Amino acid sequence: MSNQVENDNQKINILIEERVKLMKLLNEYQFKRNNFLNEISLLEDERNTRIDIEKLNKEEESNYIDKIMKIRFEIEQIKIKENKLELEIASKEKQIKKYQEEQIKRFEKINYELKKTSEYMNVKTKKLQEENTQRLEKLSKMYKYINSDASKKDKKIAQIKVYLTEYELKVLENLVEHRGSDKSSVMRDLLKAEDISELHPEKKKDQKYTSQYVMKYYQPKKFEDIYEYVNLLGKGYSIIINFELINDTDHNISQRFIDFISGAVFQSGGKITKIGSSTIICATEVSNVLVDSESHENQLSN
Repeated sequence: MSNQVENDNQKINILIEERVKLMKLLNEYQFKRNNFLNEISLLEDERNTRIDIEKLNKEEESNYIDKIMKIRFEIEQIKIKENKLELEIASKEKQIKKYQEEQIKRFEKINYELKKTSEYMNVKTKKLQEENTQRLEKLSKMYKYINSDASKKDKKIAQIKVYLTEYELKVLENLVEHRGSDKSSVMRDLLKAEDISELHPEKKKDQKYTSQYVMKYYQPKKFEDIYEYVNLLGKGYSIIINFELINDTDHNISQRFIDFISGAVFQSGGKITKIGSSTIICATEVSNVLVDSESHENQLSN
C-alpha cells in the first residue's frame, strides 16, 4: 500500500513539473503573439498615416501588406502551438486529477477497513473481557467451595506428579512436620491459600507498578500464617514481618519462622534483612526492593 502511494505521488509530481513547463512555454508563445499584434498595429498606423498625406506609392504599400501578412502568418503558427500546448496541459491536469481521485478512494477504503477492524476488535475485546470475567467468577466460586467444609467430603479423582527442587522439598517437609500432616494435604492447603484475585487483568496491571514500591506489612499470630507469606514471596512481593505478637506465645517460634521462610526467600533470589529485635524485611529479586543494611535503622526512625 505504501509503495502504491509513493508511486502515485511520484507520477503526480512528474505530471505537475511537466505541466509547469508547458505553462511556461505557453506564456512565452502568448507574449510573442502579443508582440506580433503590436507590431502589426504599428505597421498599419504607419501605413495609414502615409496614405493620408499621399506619400505612399504602390510598391511601398505592397511592402507594408507583405510584412503584415508575414506577421499574421507567424501569429497563426503561434496560435496552433498554443492550442496544442493547451490540450497537453489539459491532459496533464486530467491525469493529475485521476491519480488524486484514486488516492482519495484508496484512503477512504483504508479508513473504512480500519474502522471496521477497530469495531471488530472492540467487540472481540469486550467479548473476551466478559468471558474472562465469567471464568474468574466461576473460578472464584470453585476456590470458595474448596475452602468450605462441604468440599472435605469430595472424592479425590486425580493424581499429579510434581518434581521439586531440593529447597522446595525441604520447605514442604518442614510444613508437613509442623502440621503433623502429609505432603498431599499440605499441597492442597497451599492451593486453597492461592489468591485468585491476582489473576484479574486490572489487578495484574496495578501490580506491575505497585510491587516495585509497595511493601506489605504483617504481624503473624500463629505459625500457619507463614503459608500466606510464602505464597506472596512466590509472586515476587517483598514483605515486612513483625514477630511481636507471636513472640508473646512462644519465644522460639520466631526463629523457626525465619528458618522456614528463608527457603522461600532464597528461591525468589532475594534477601532477608533484620531491622529490629522482632522485625525482618523479606526482599525478592522481582520486586527490585533494595535494603541498605547500614542505613535501614535511620530510615525507619525517619
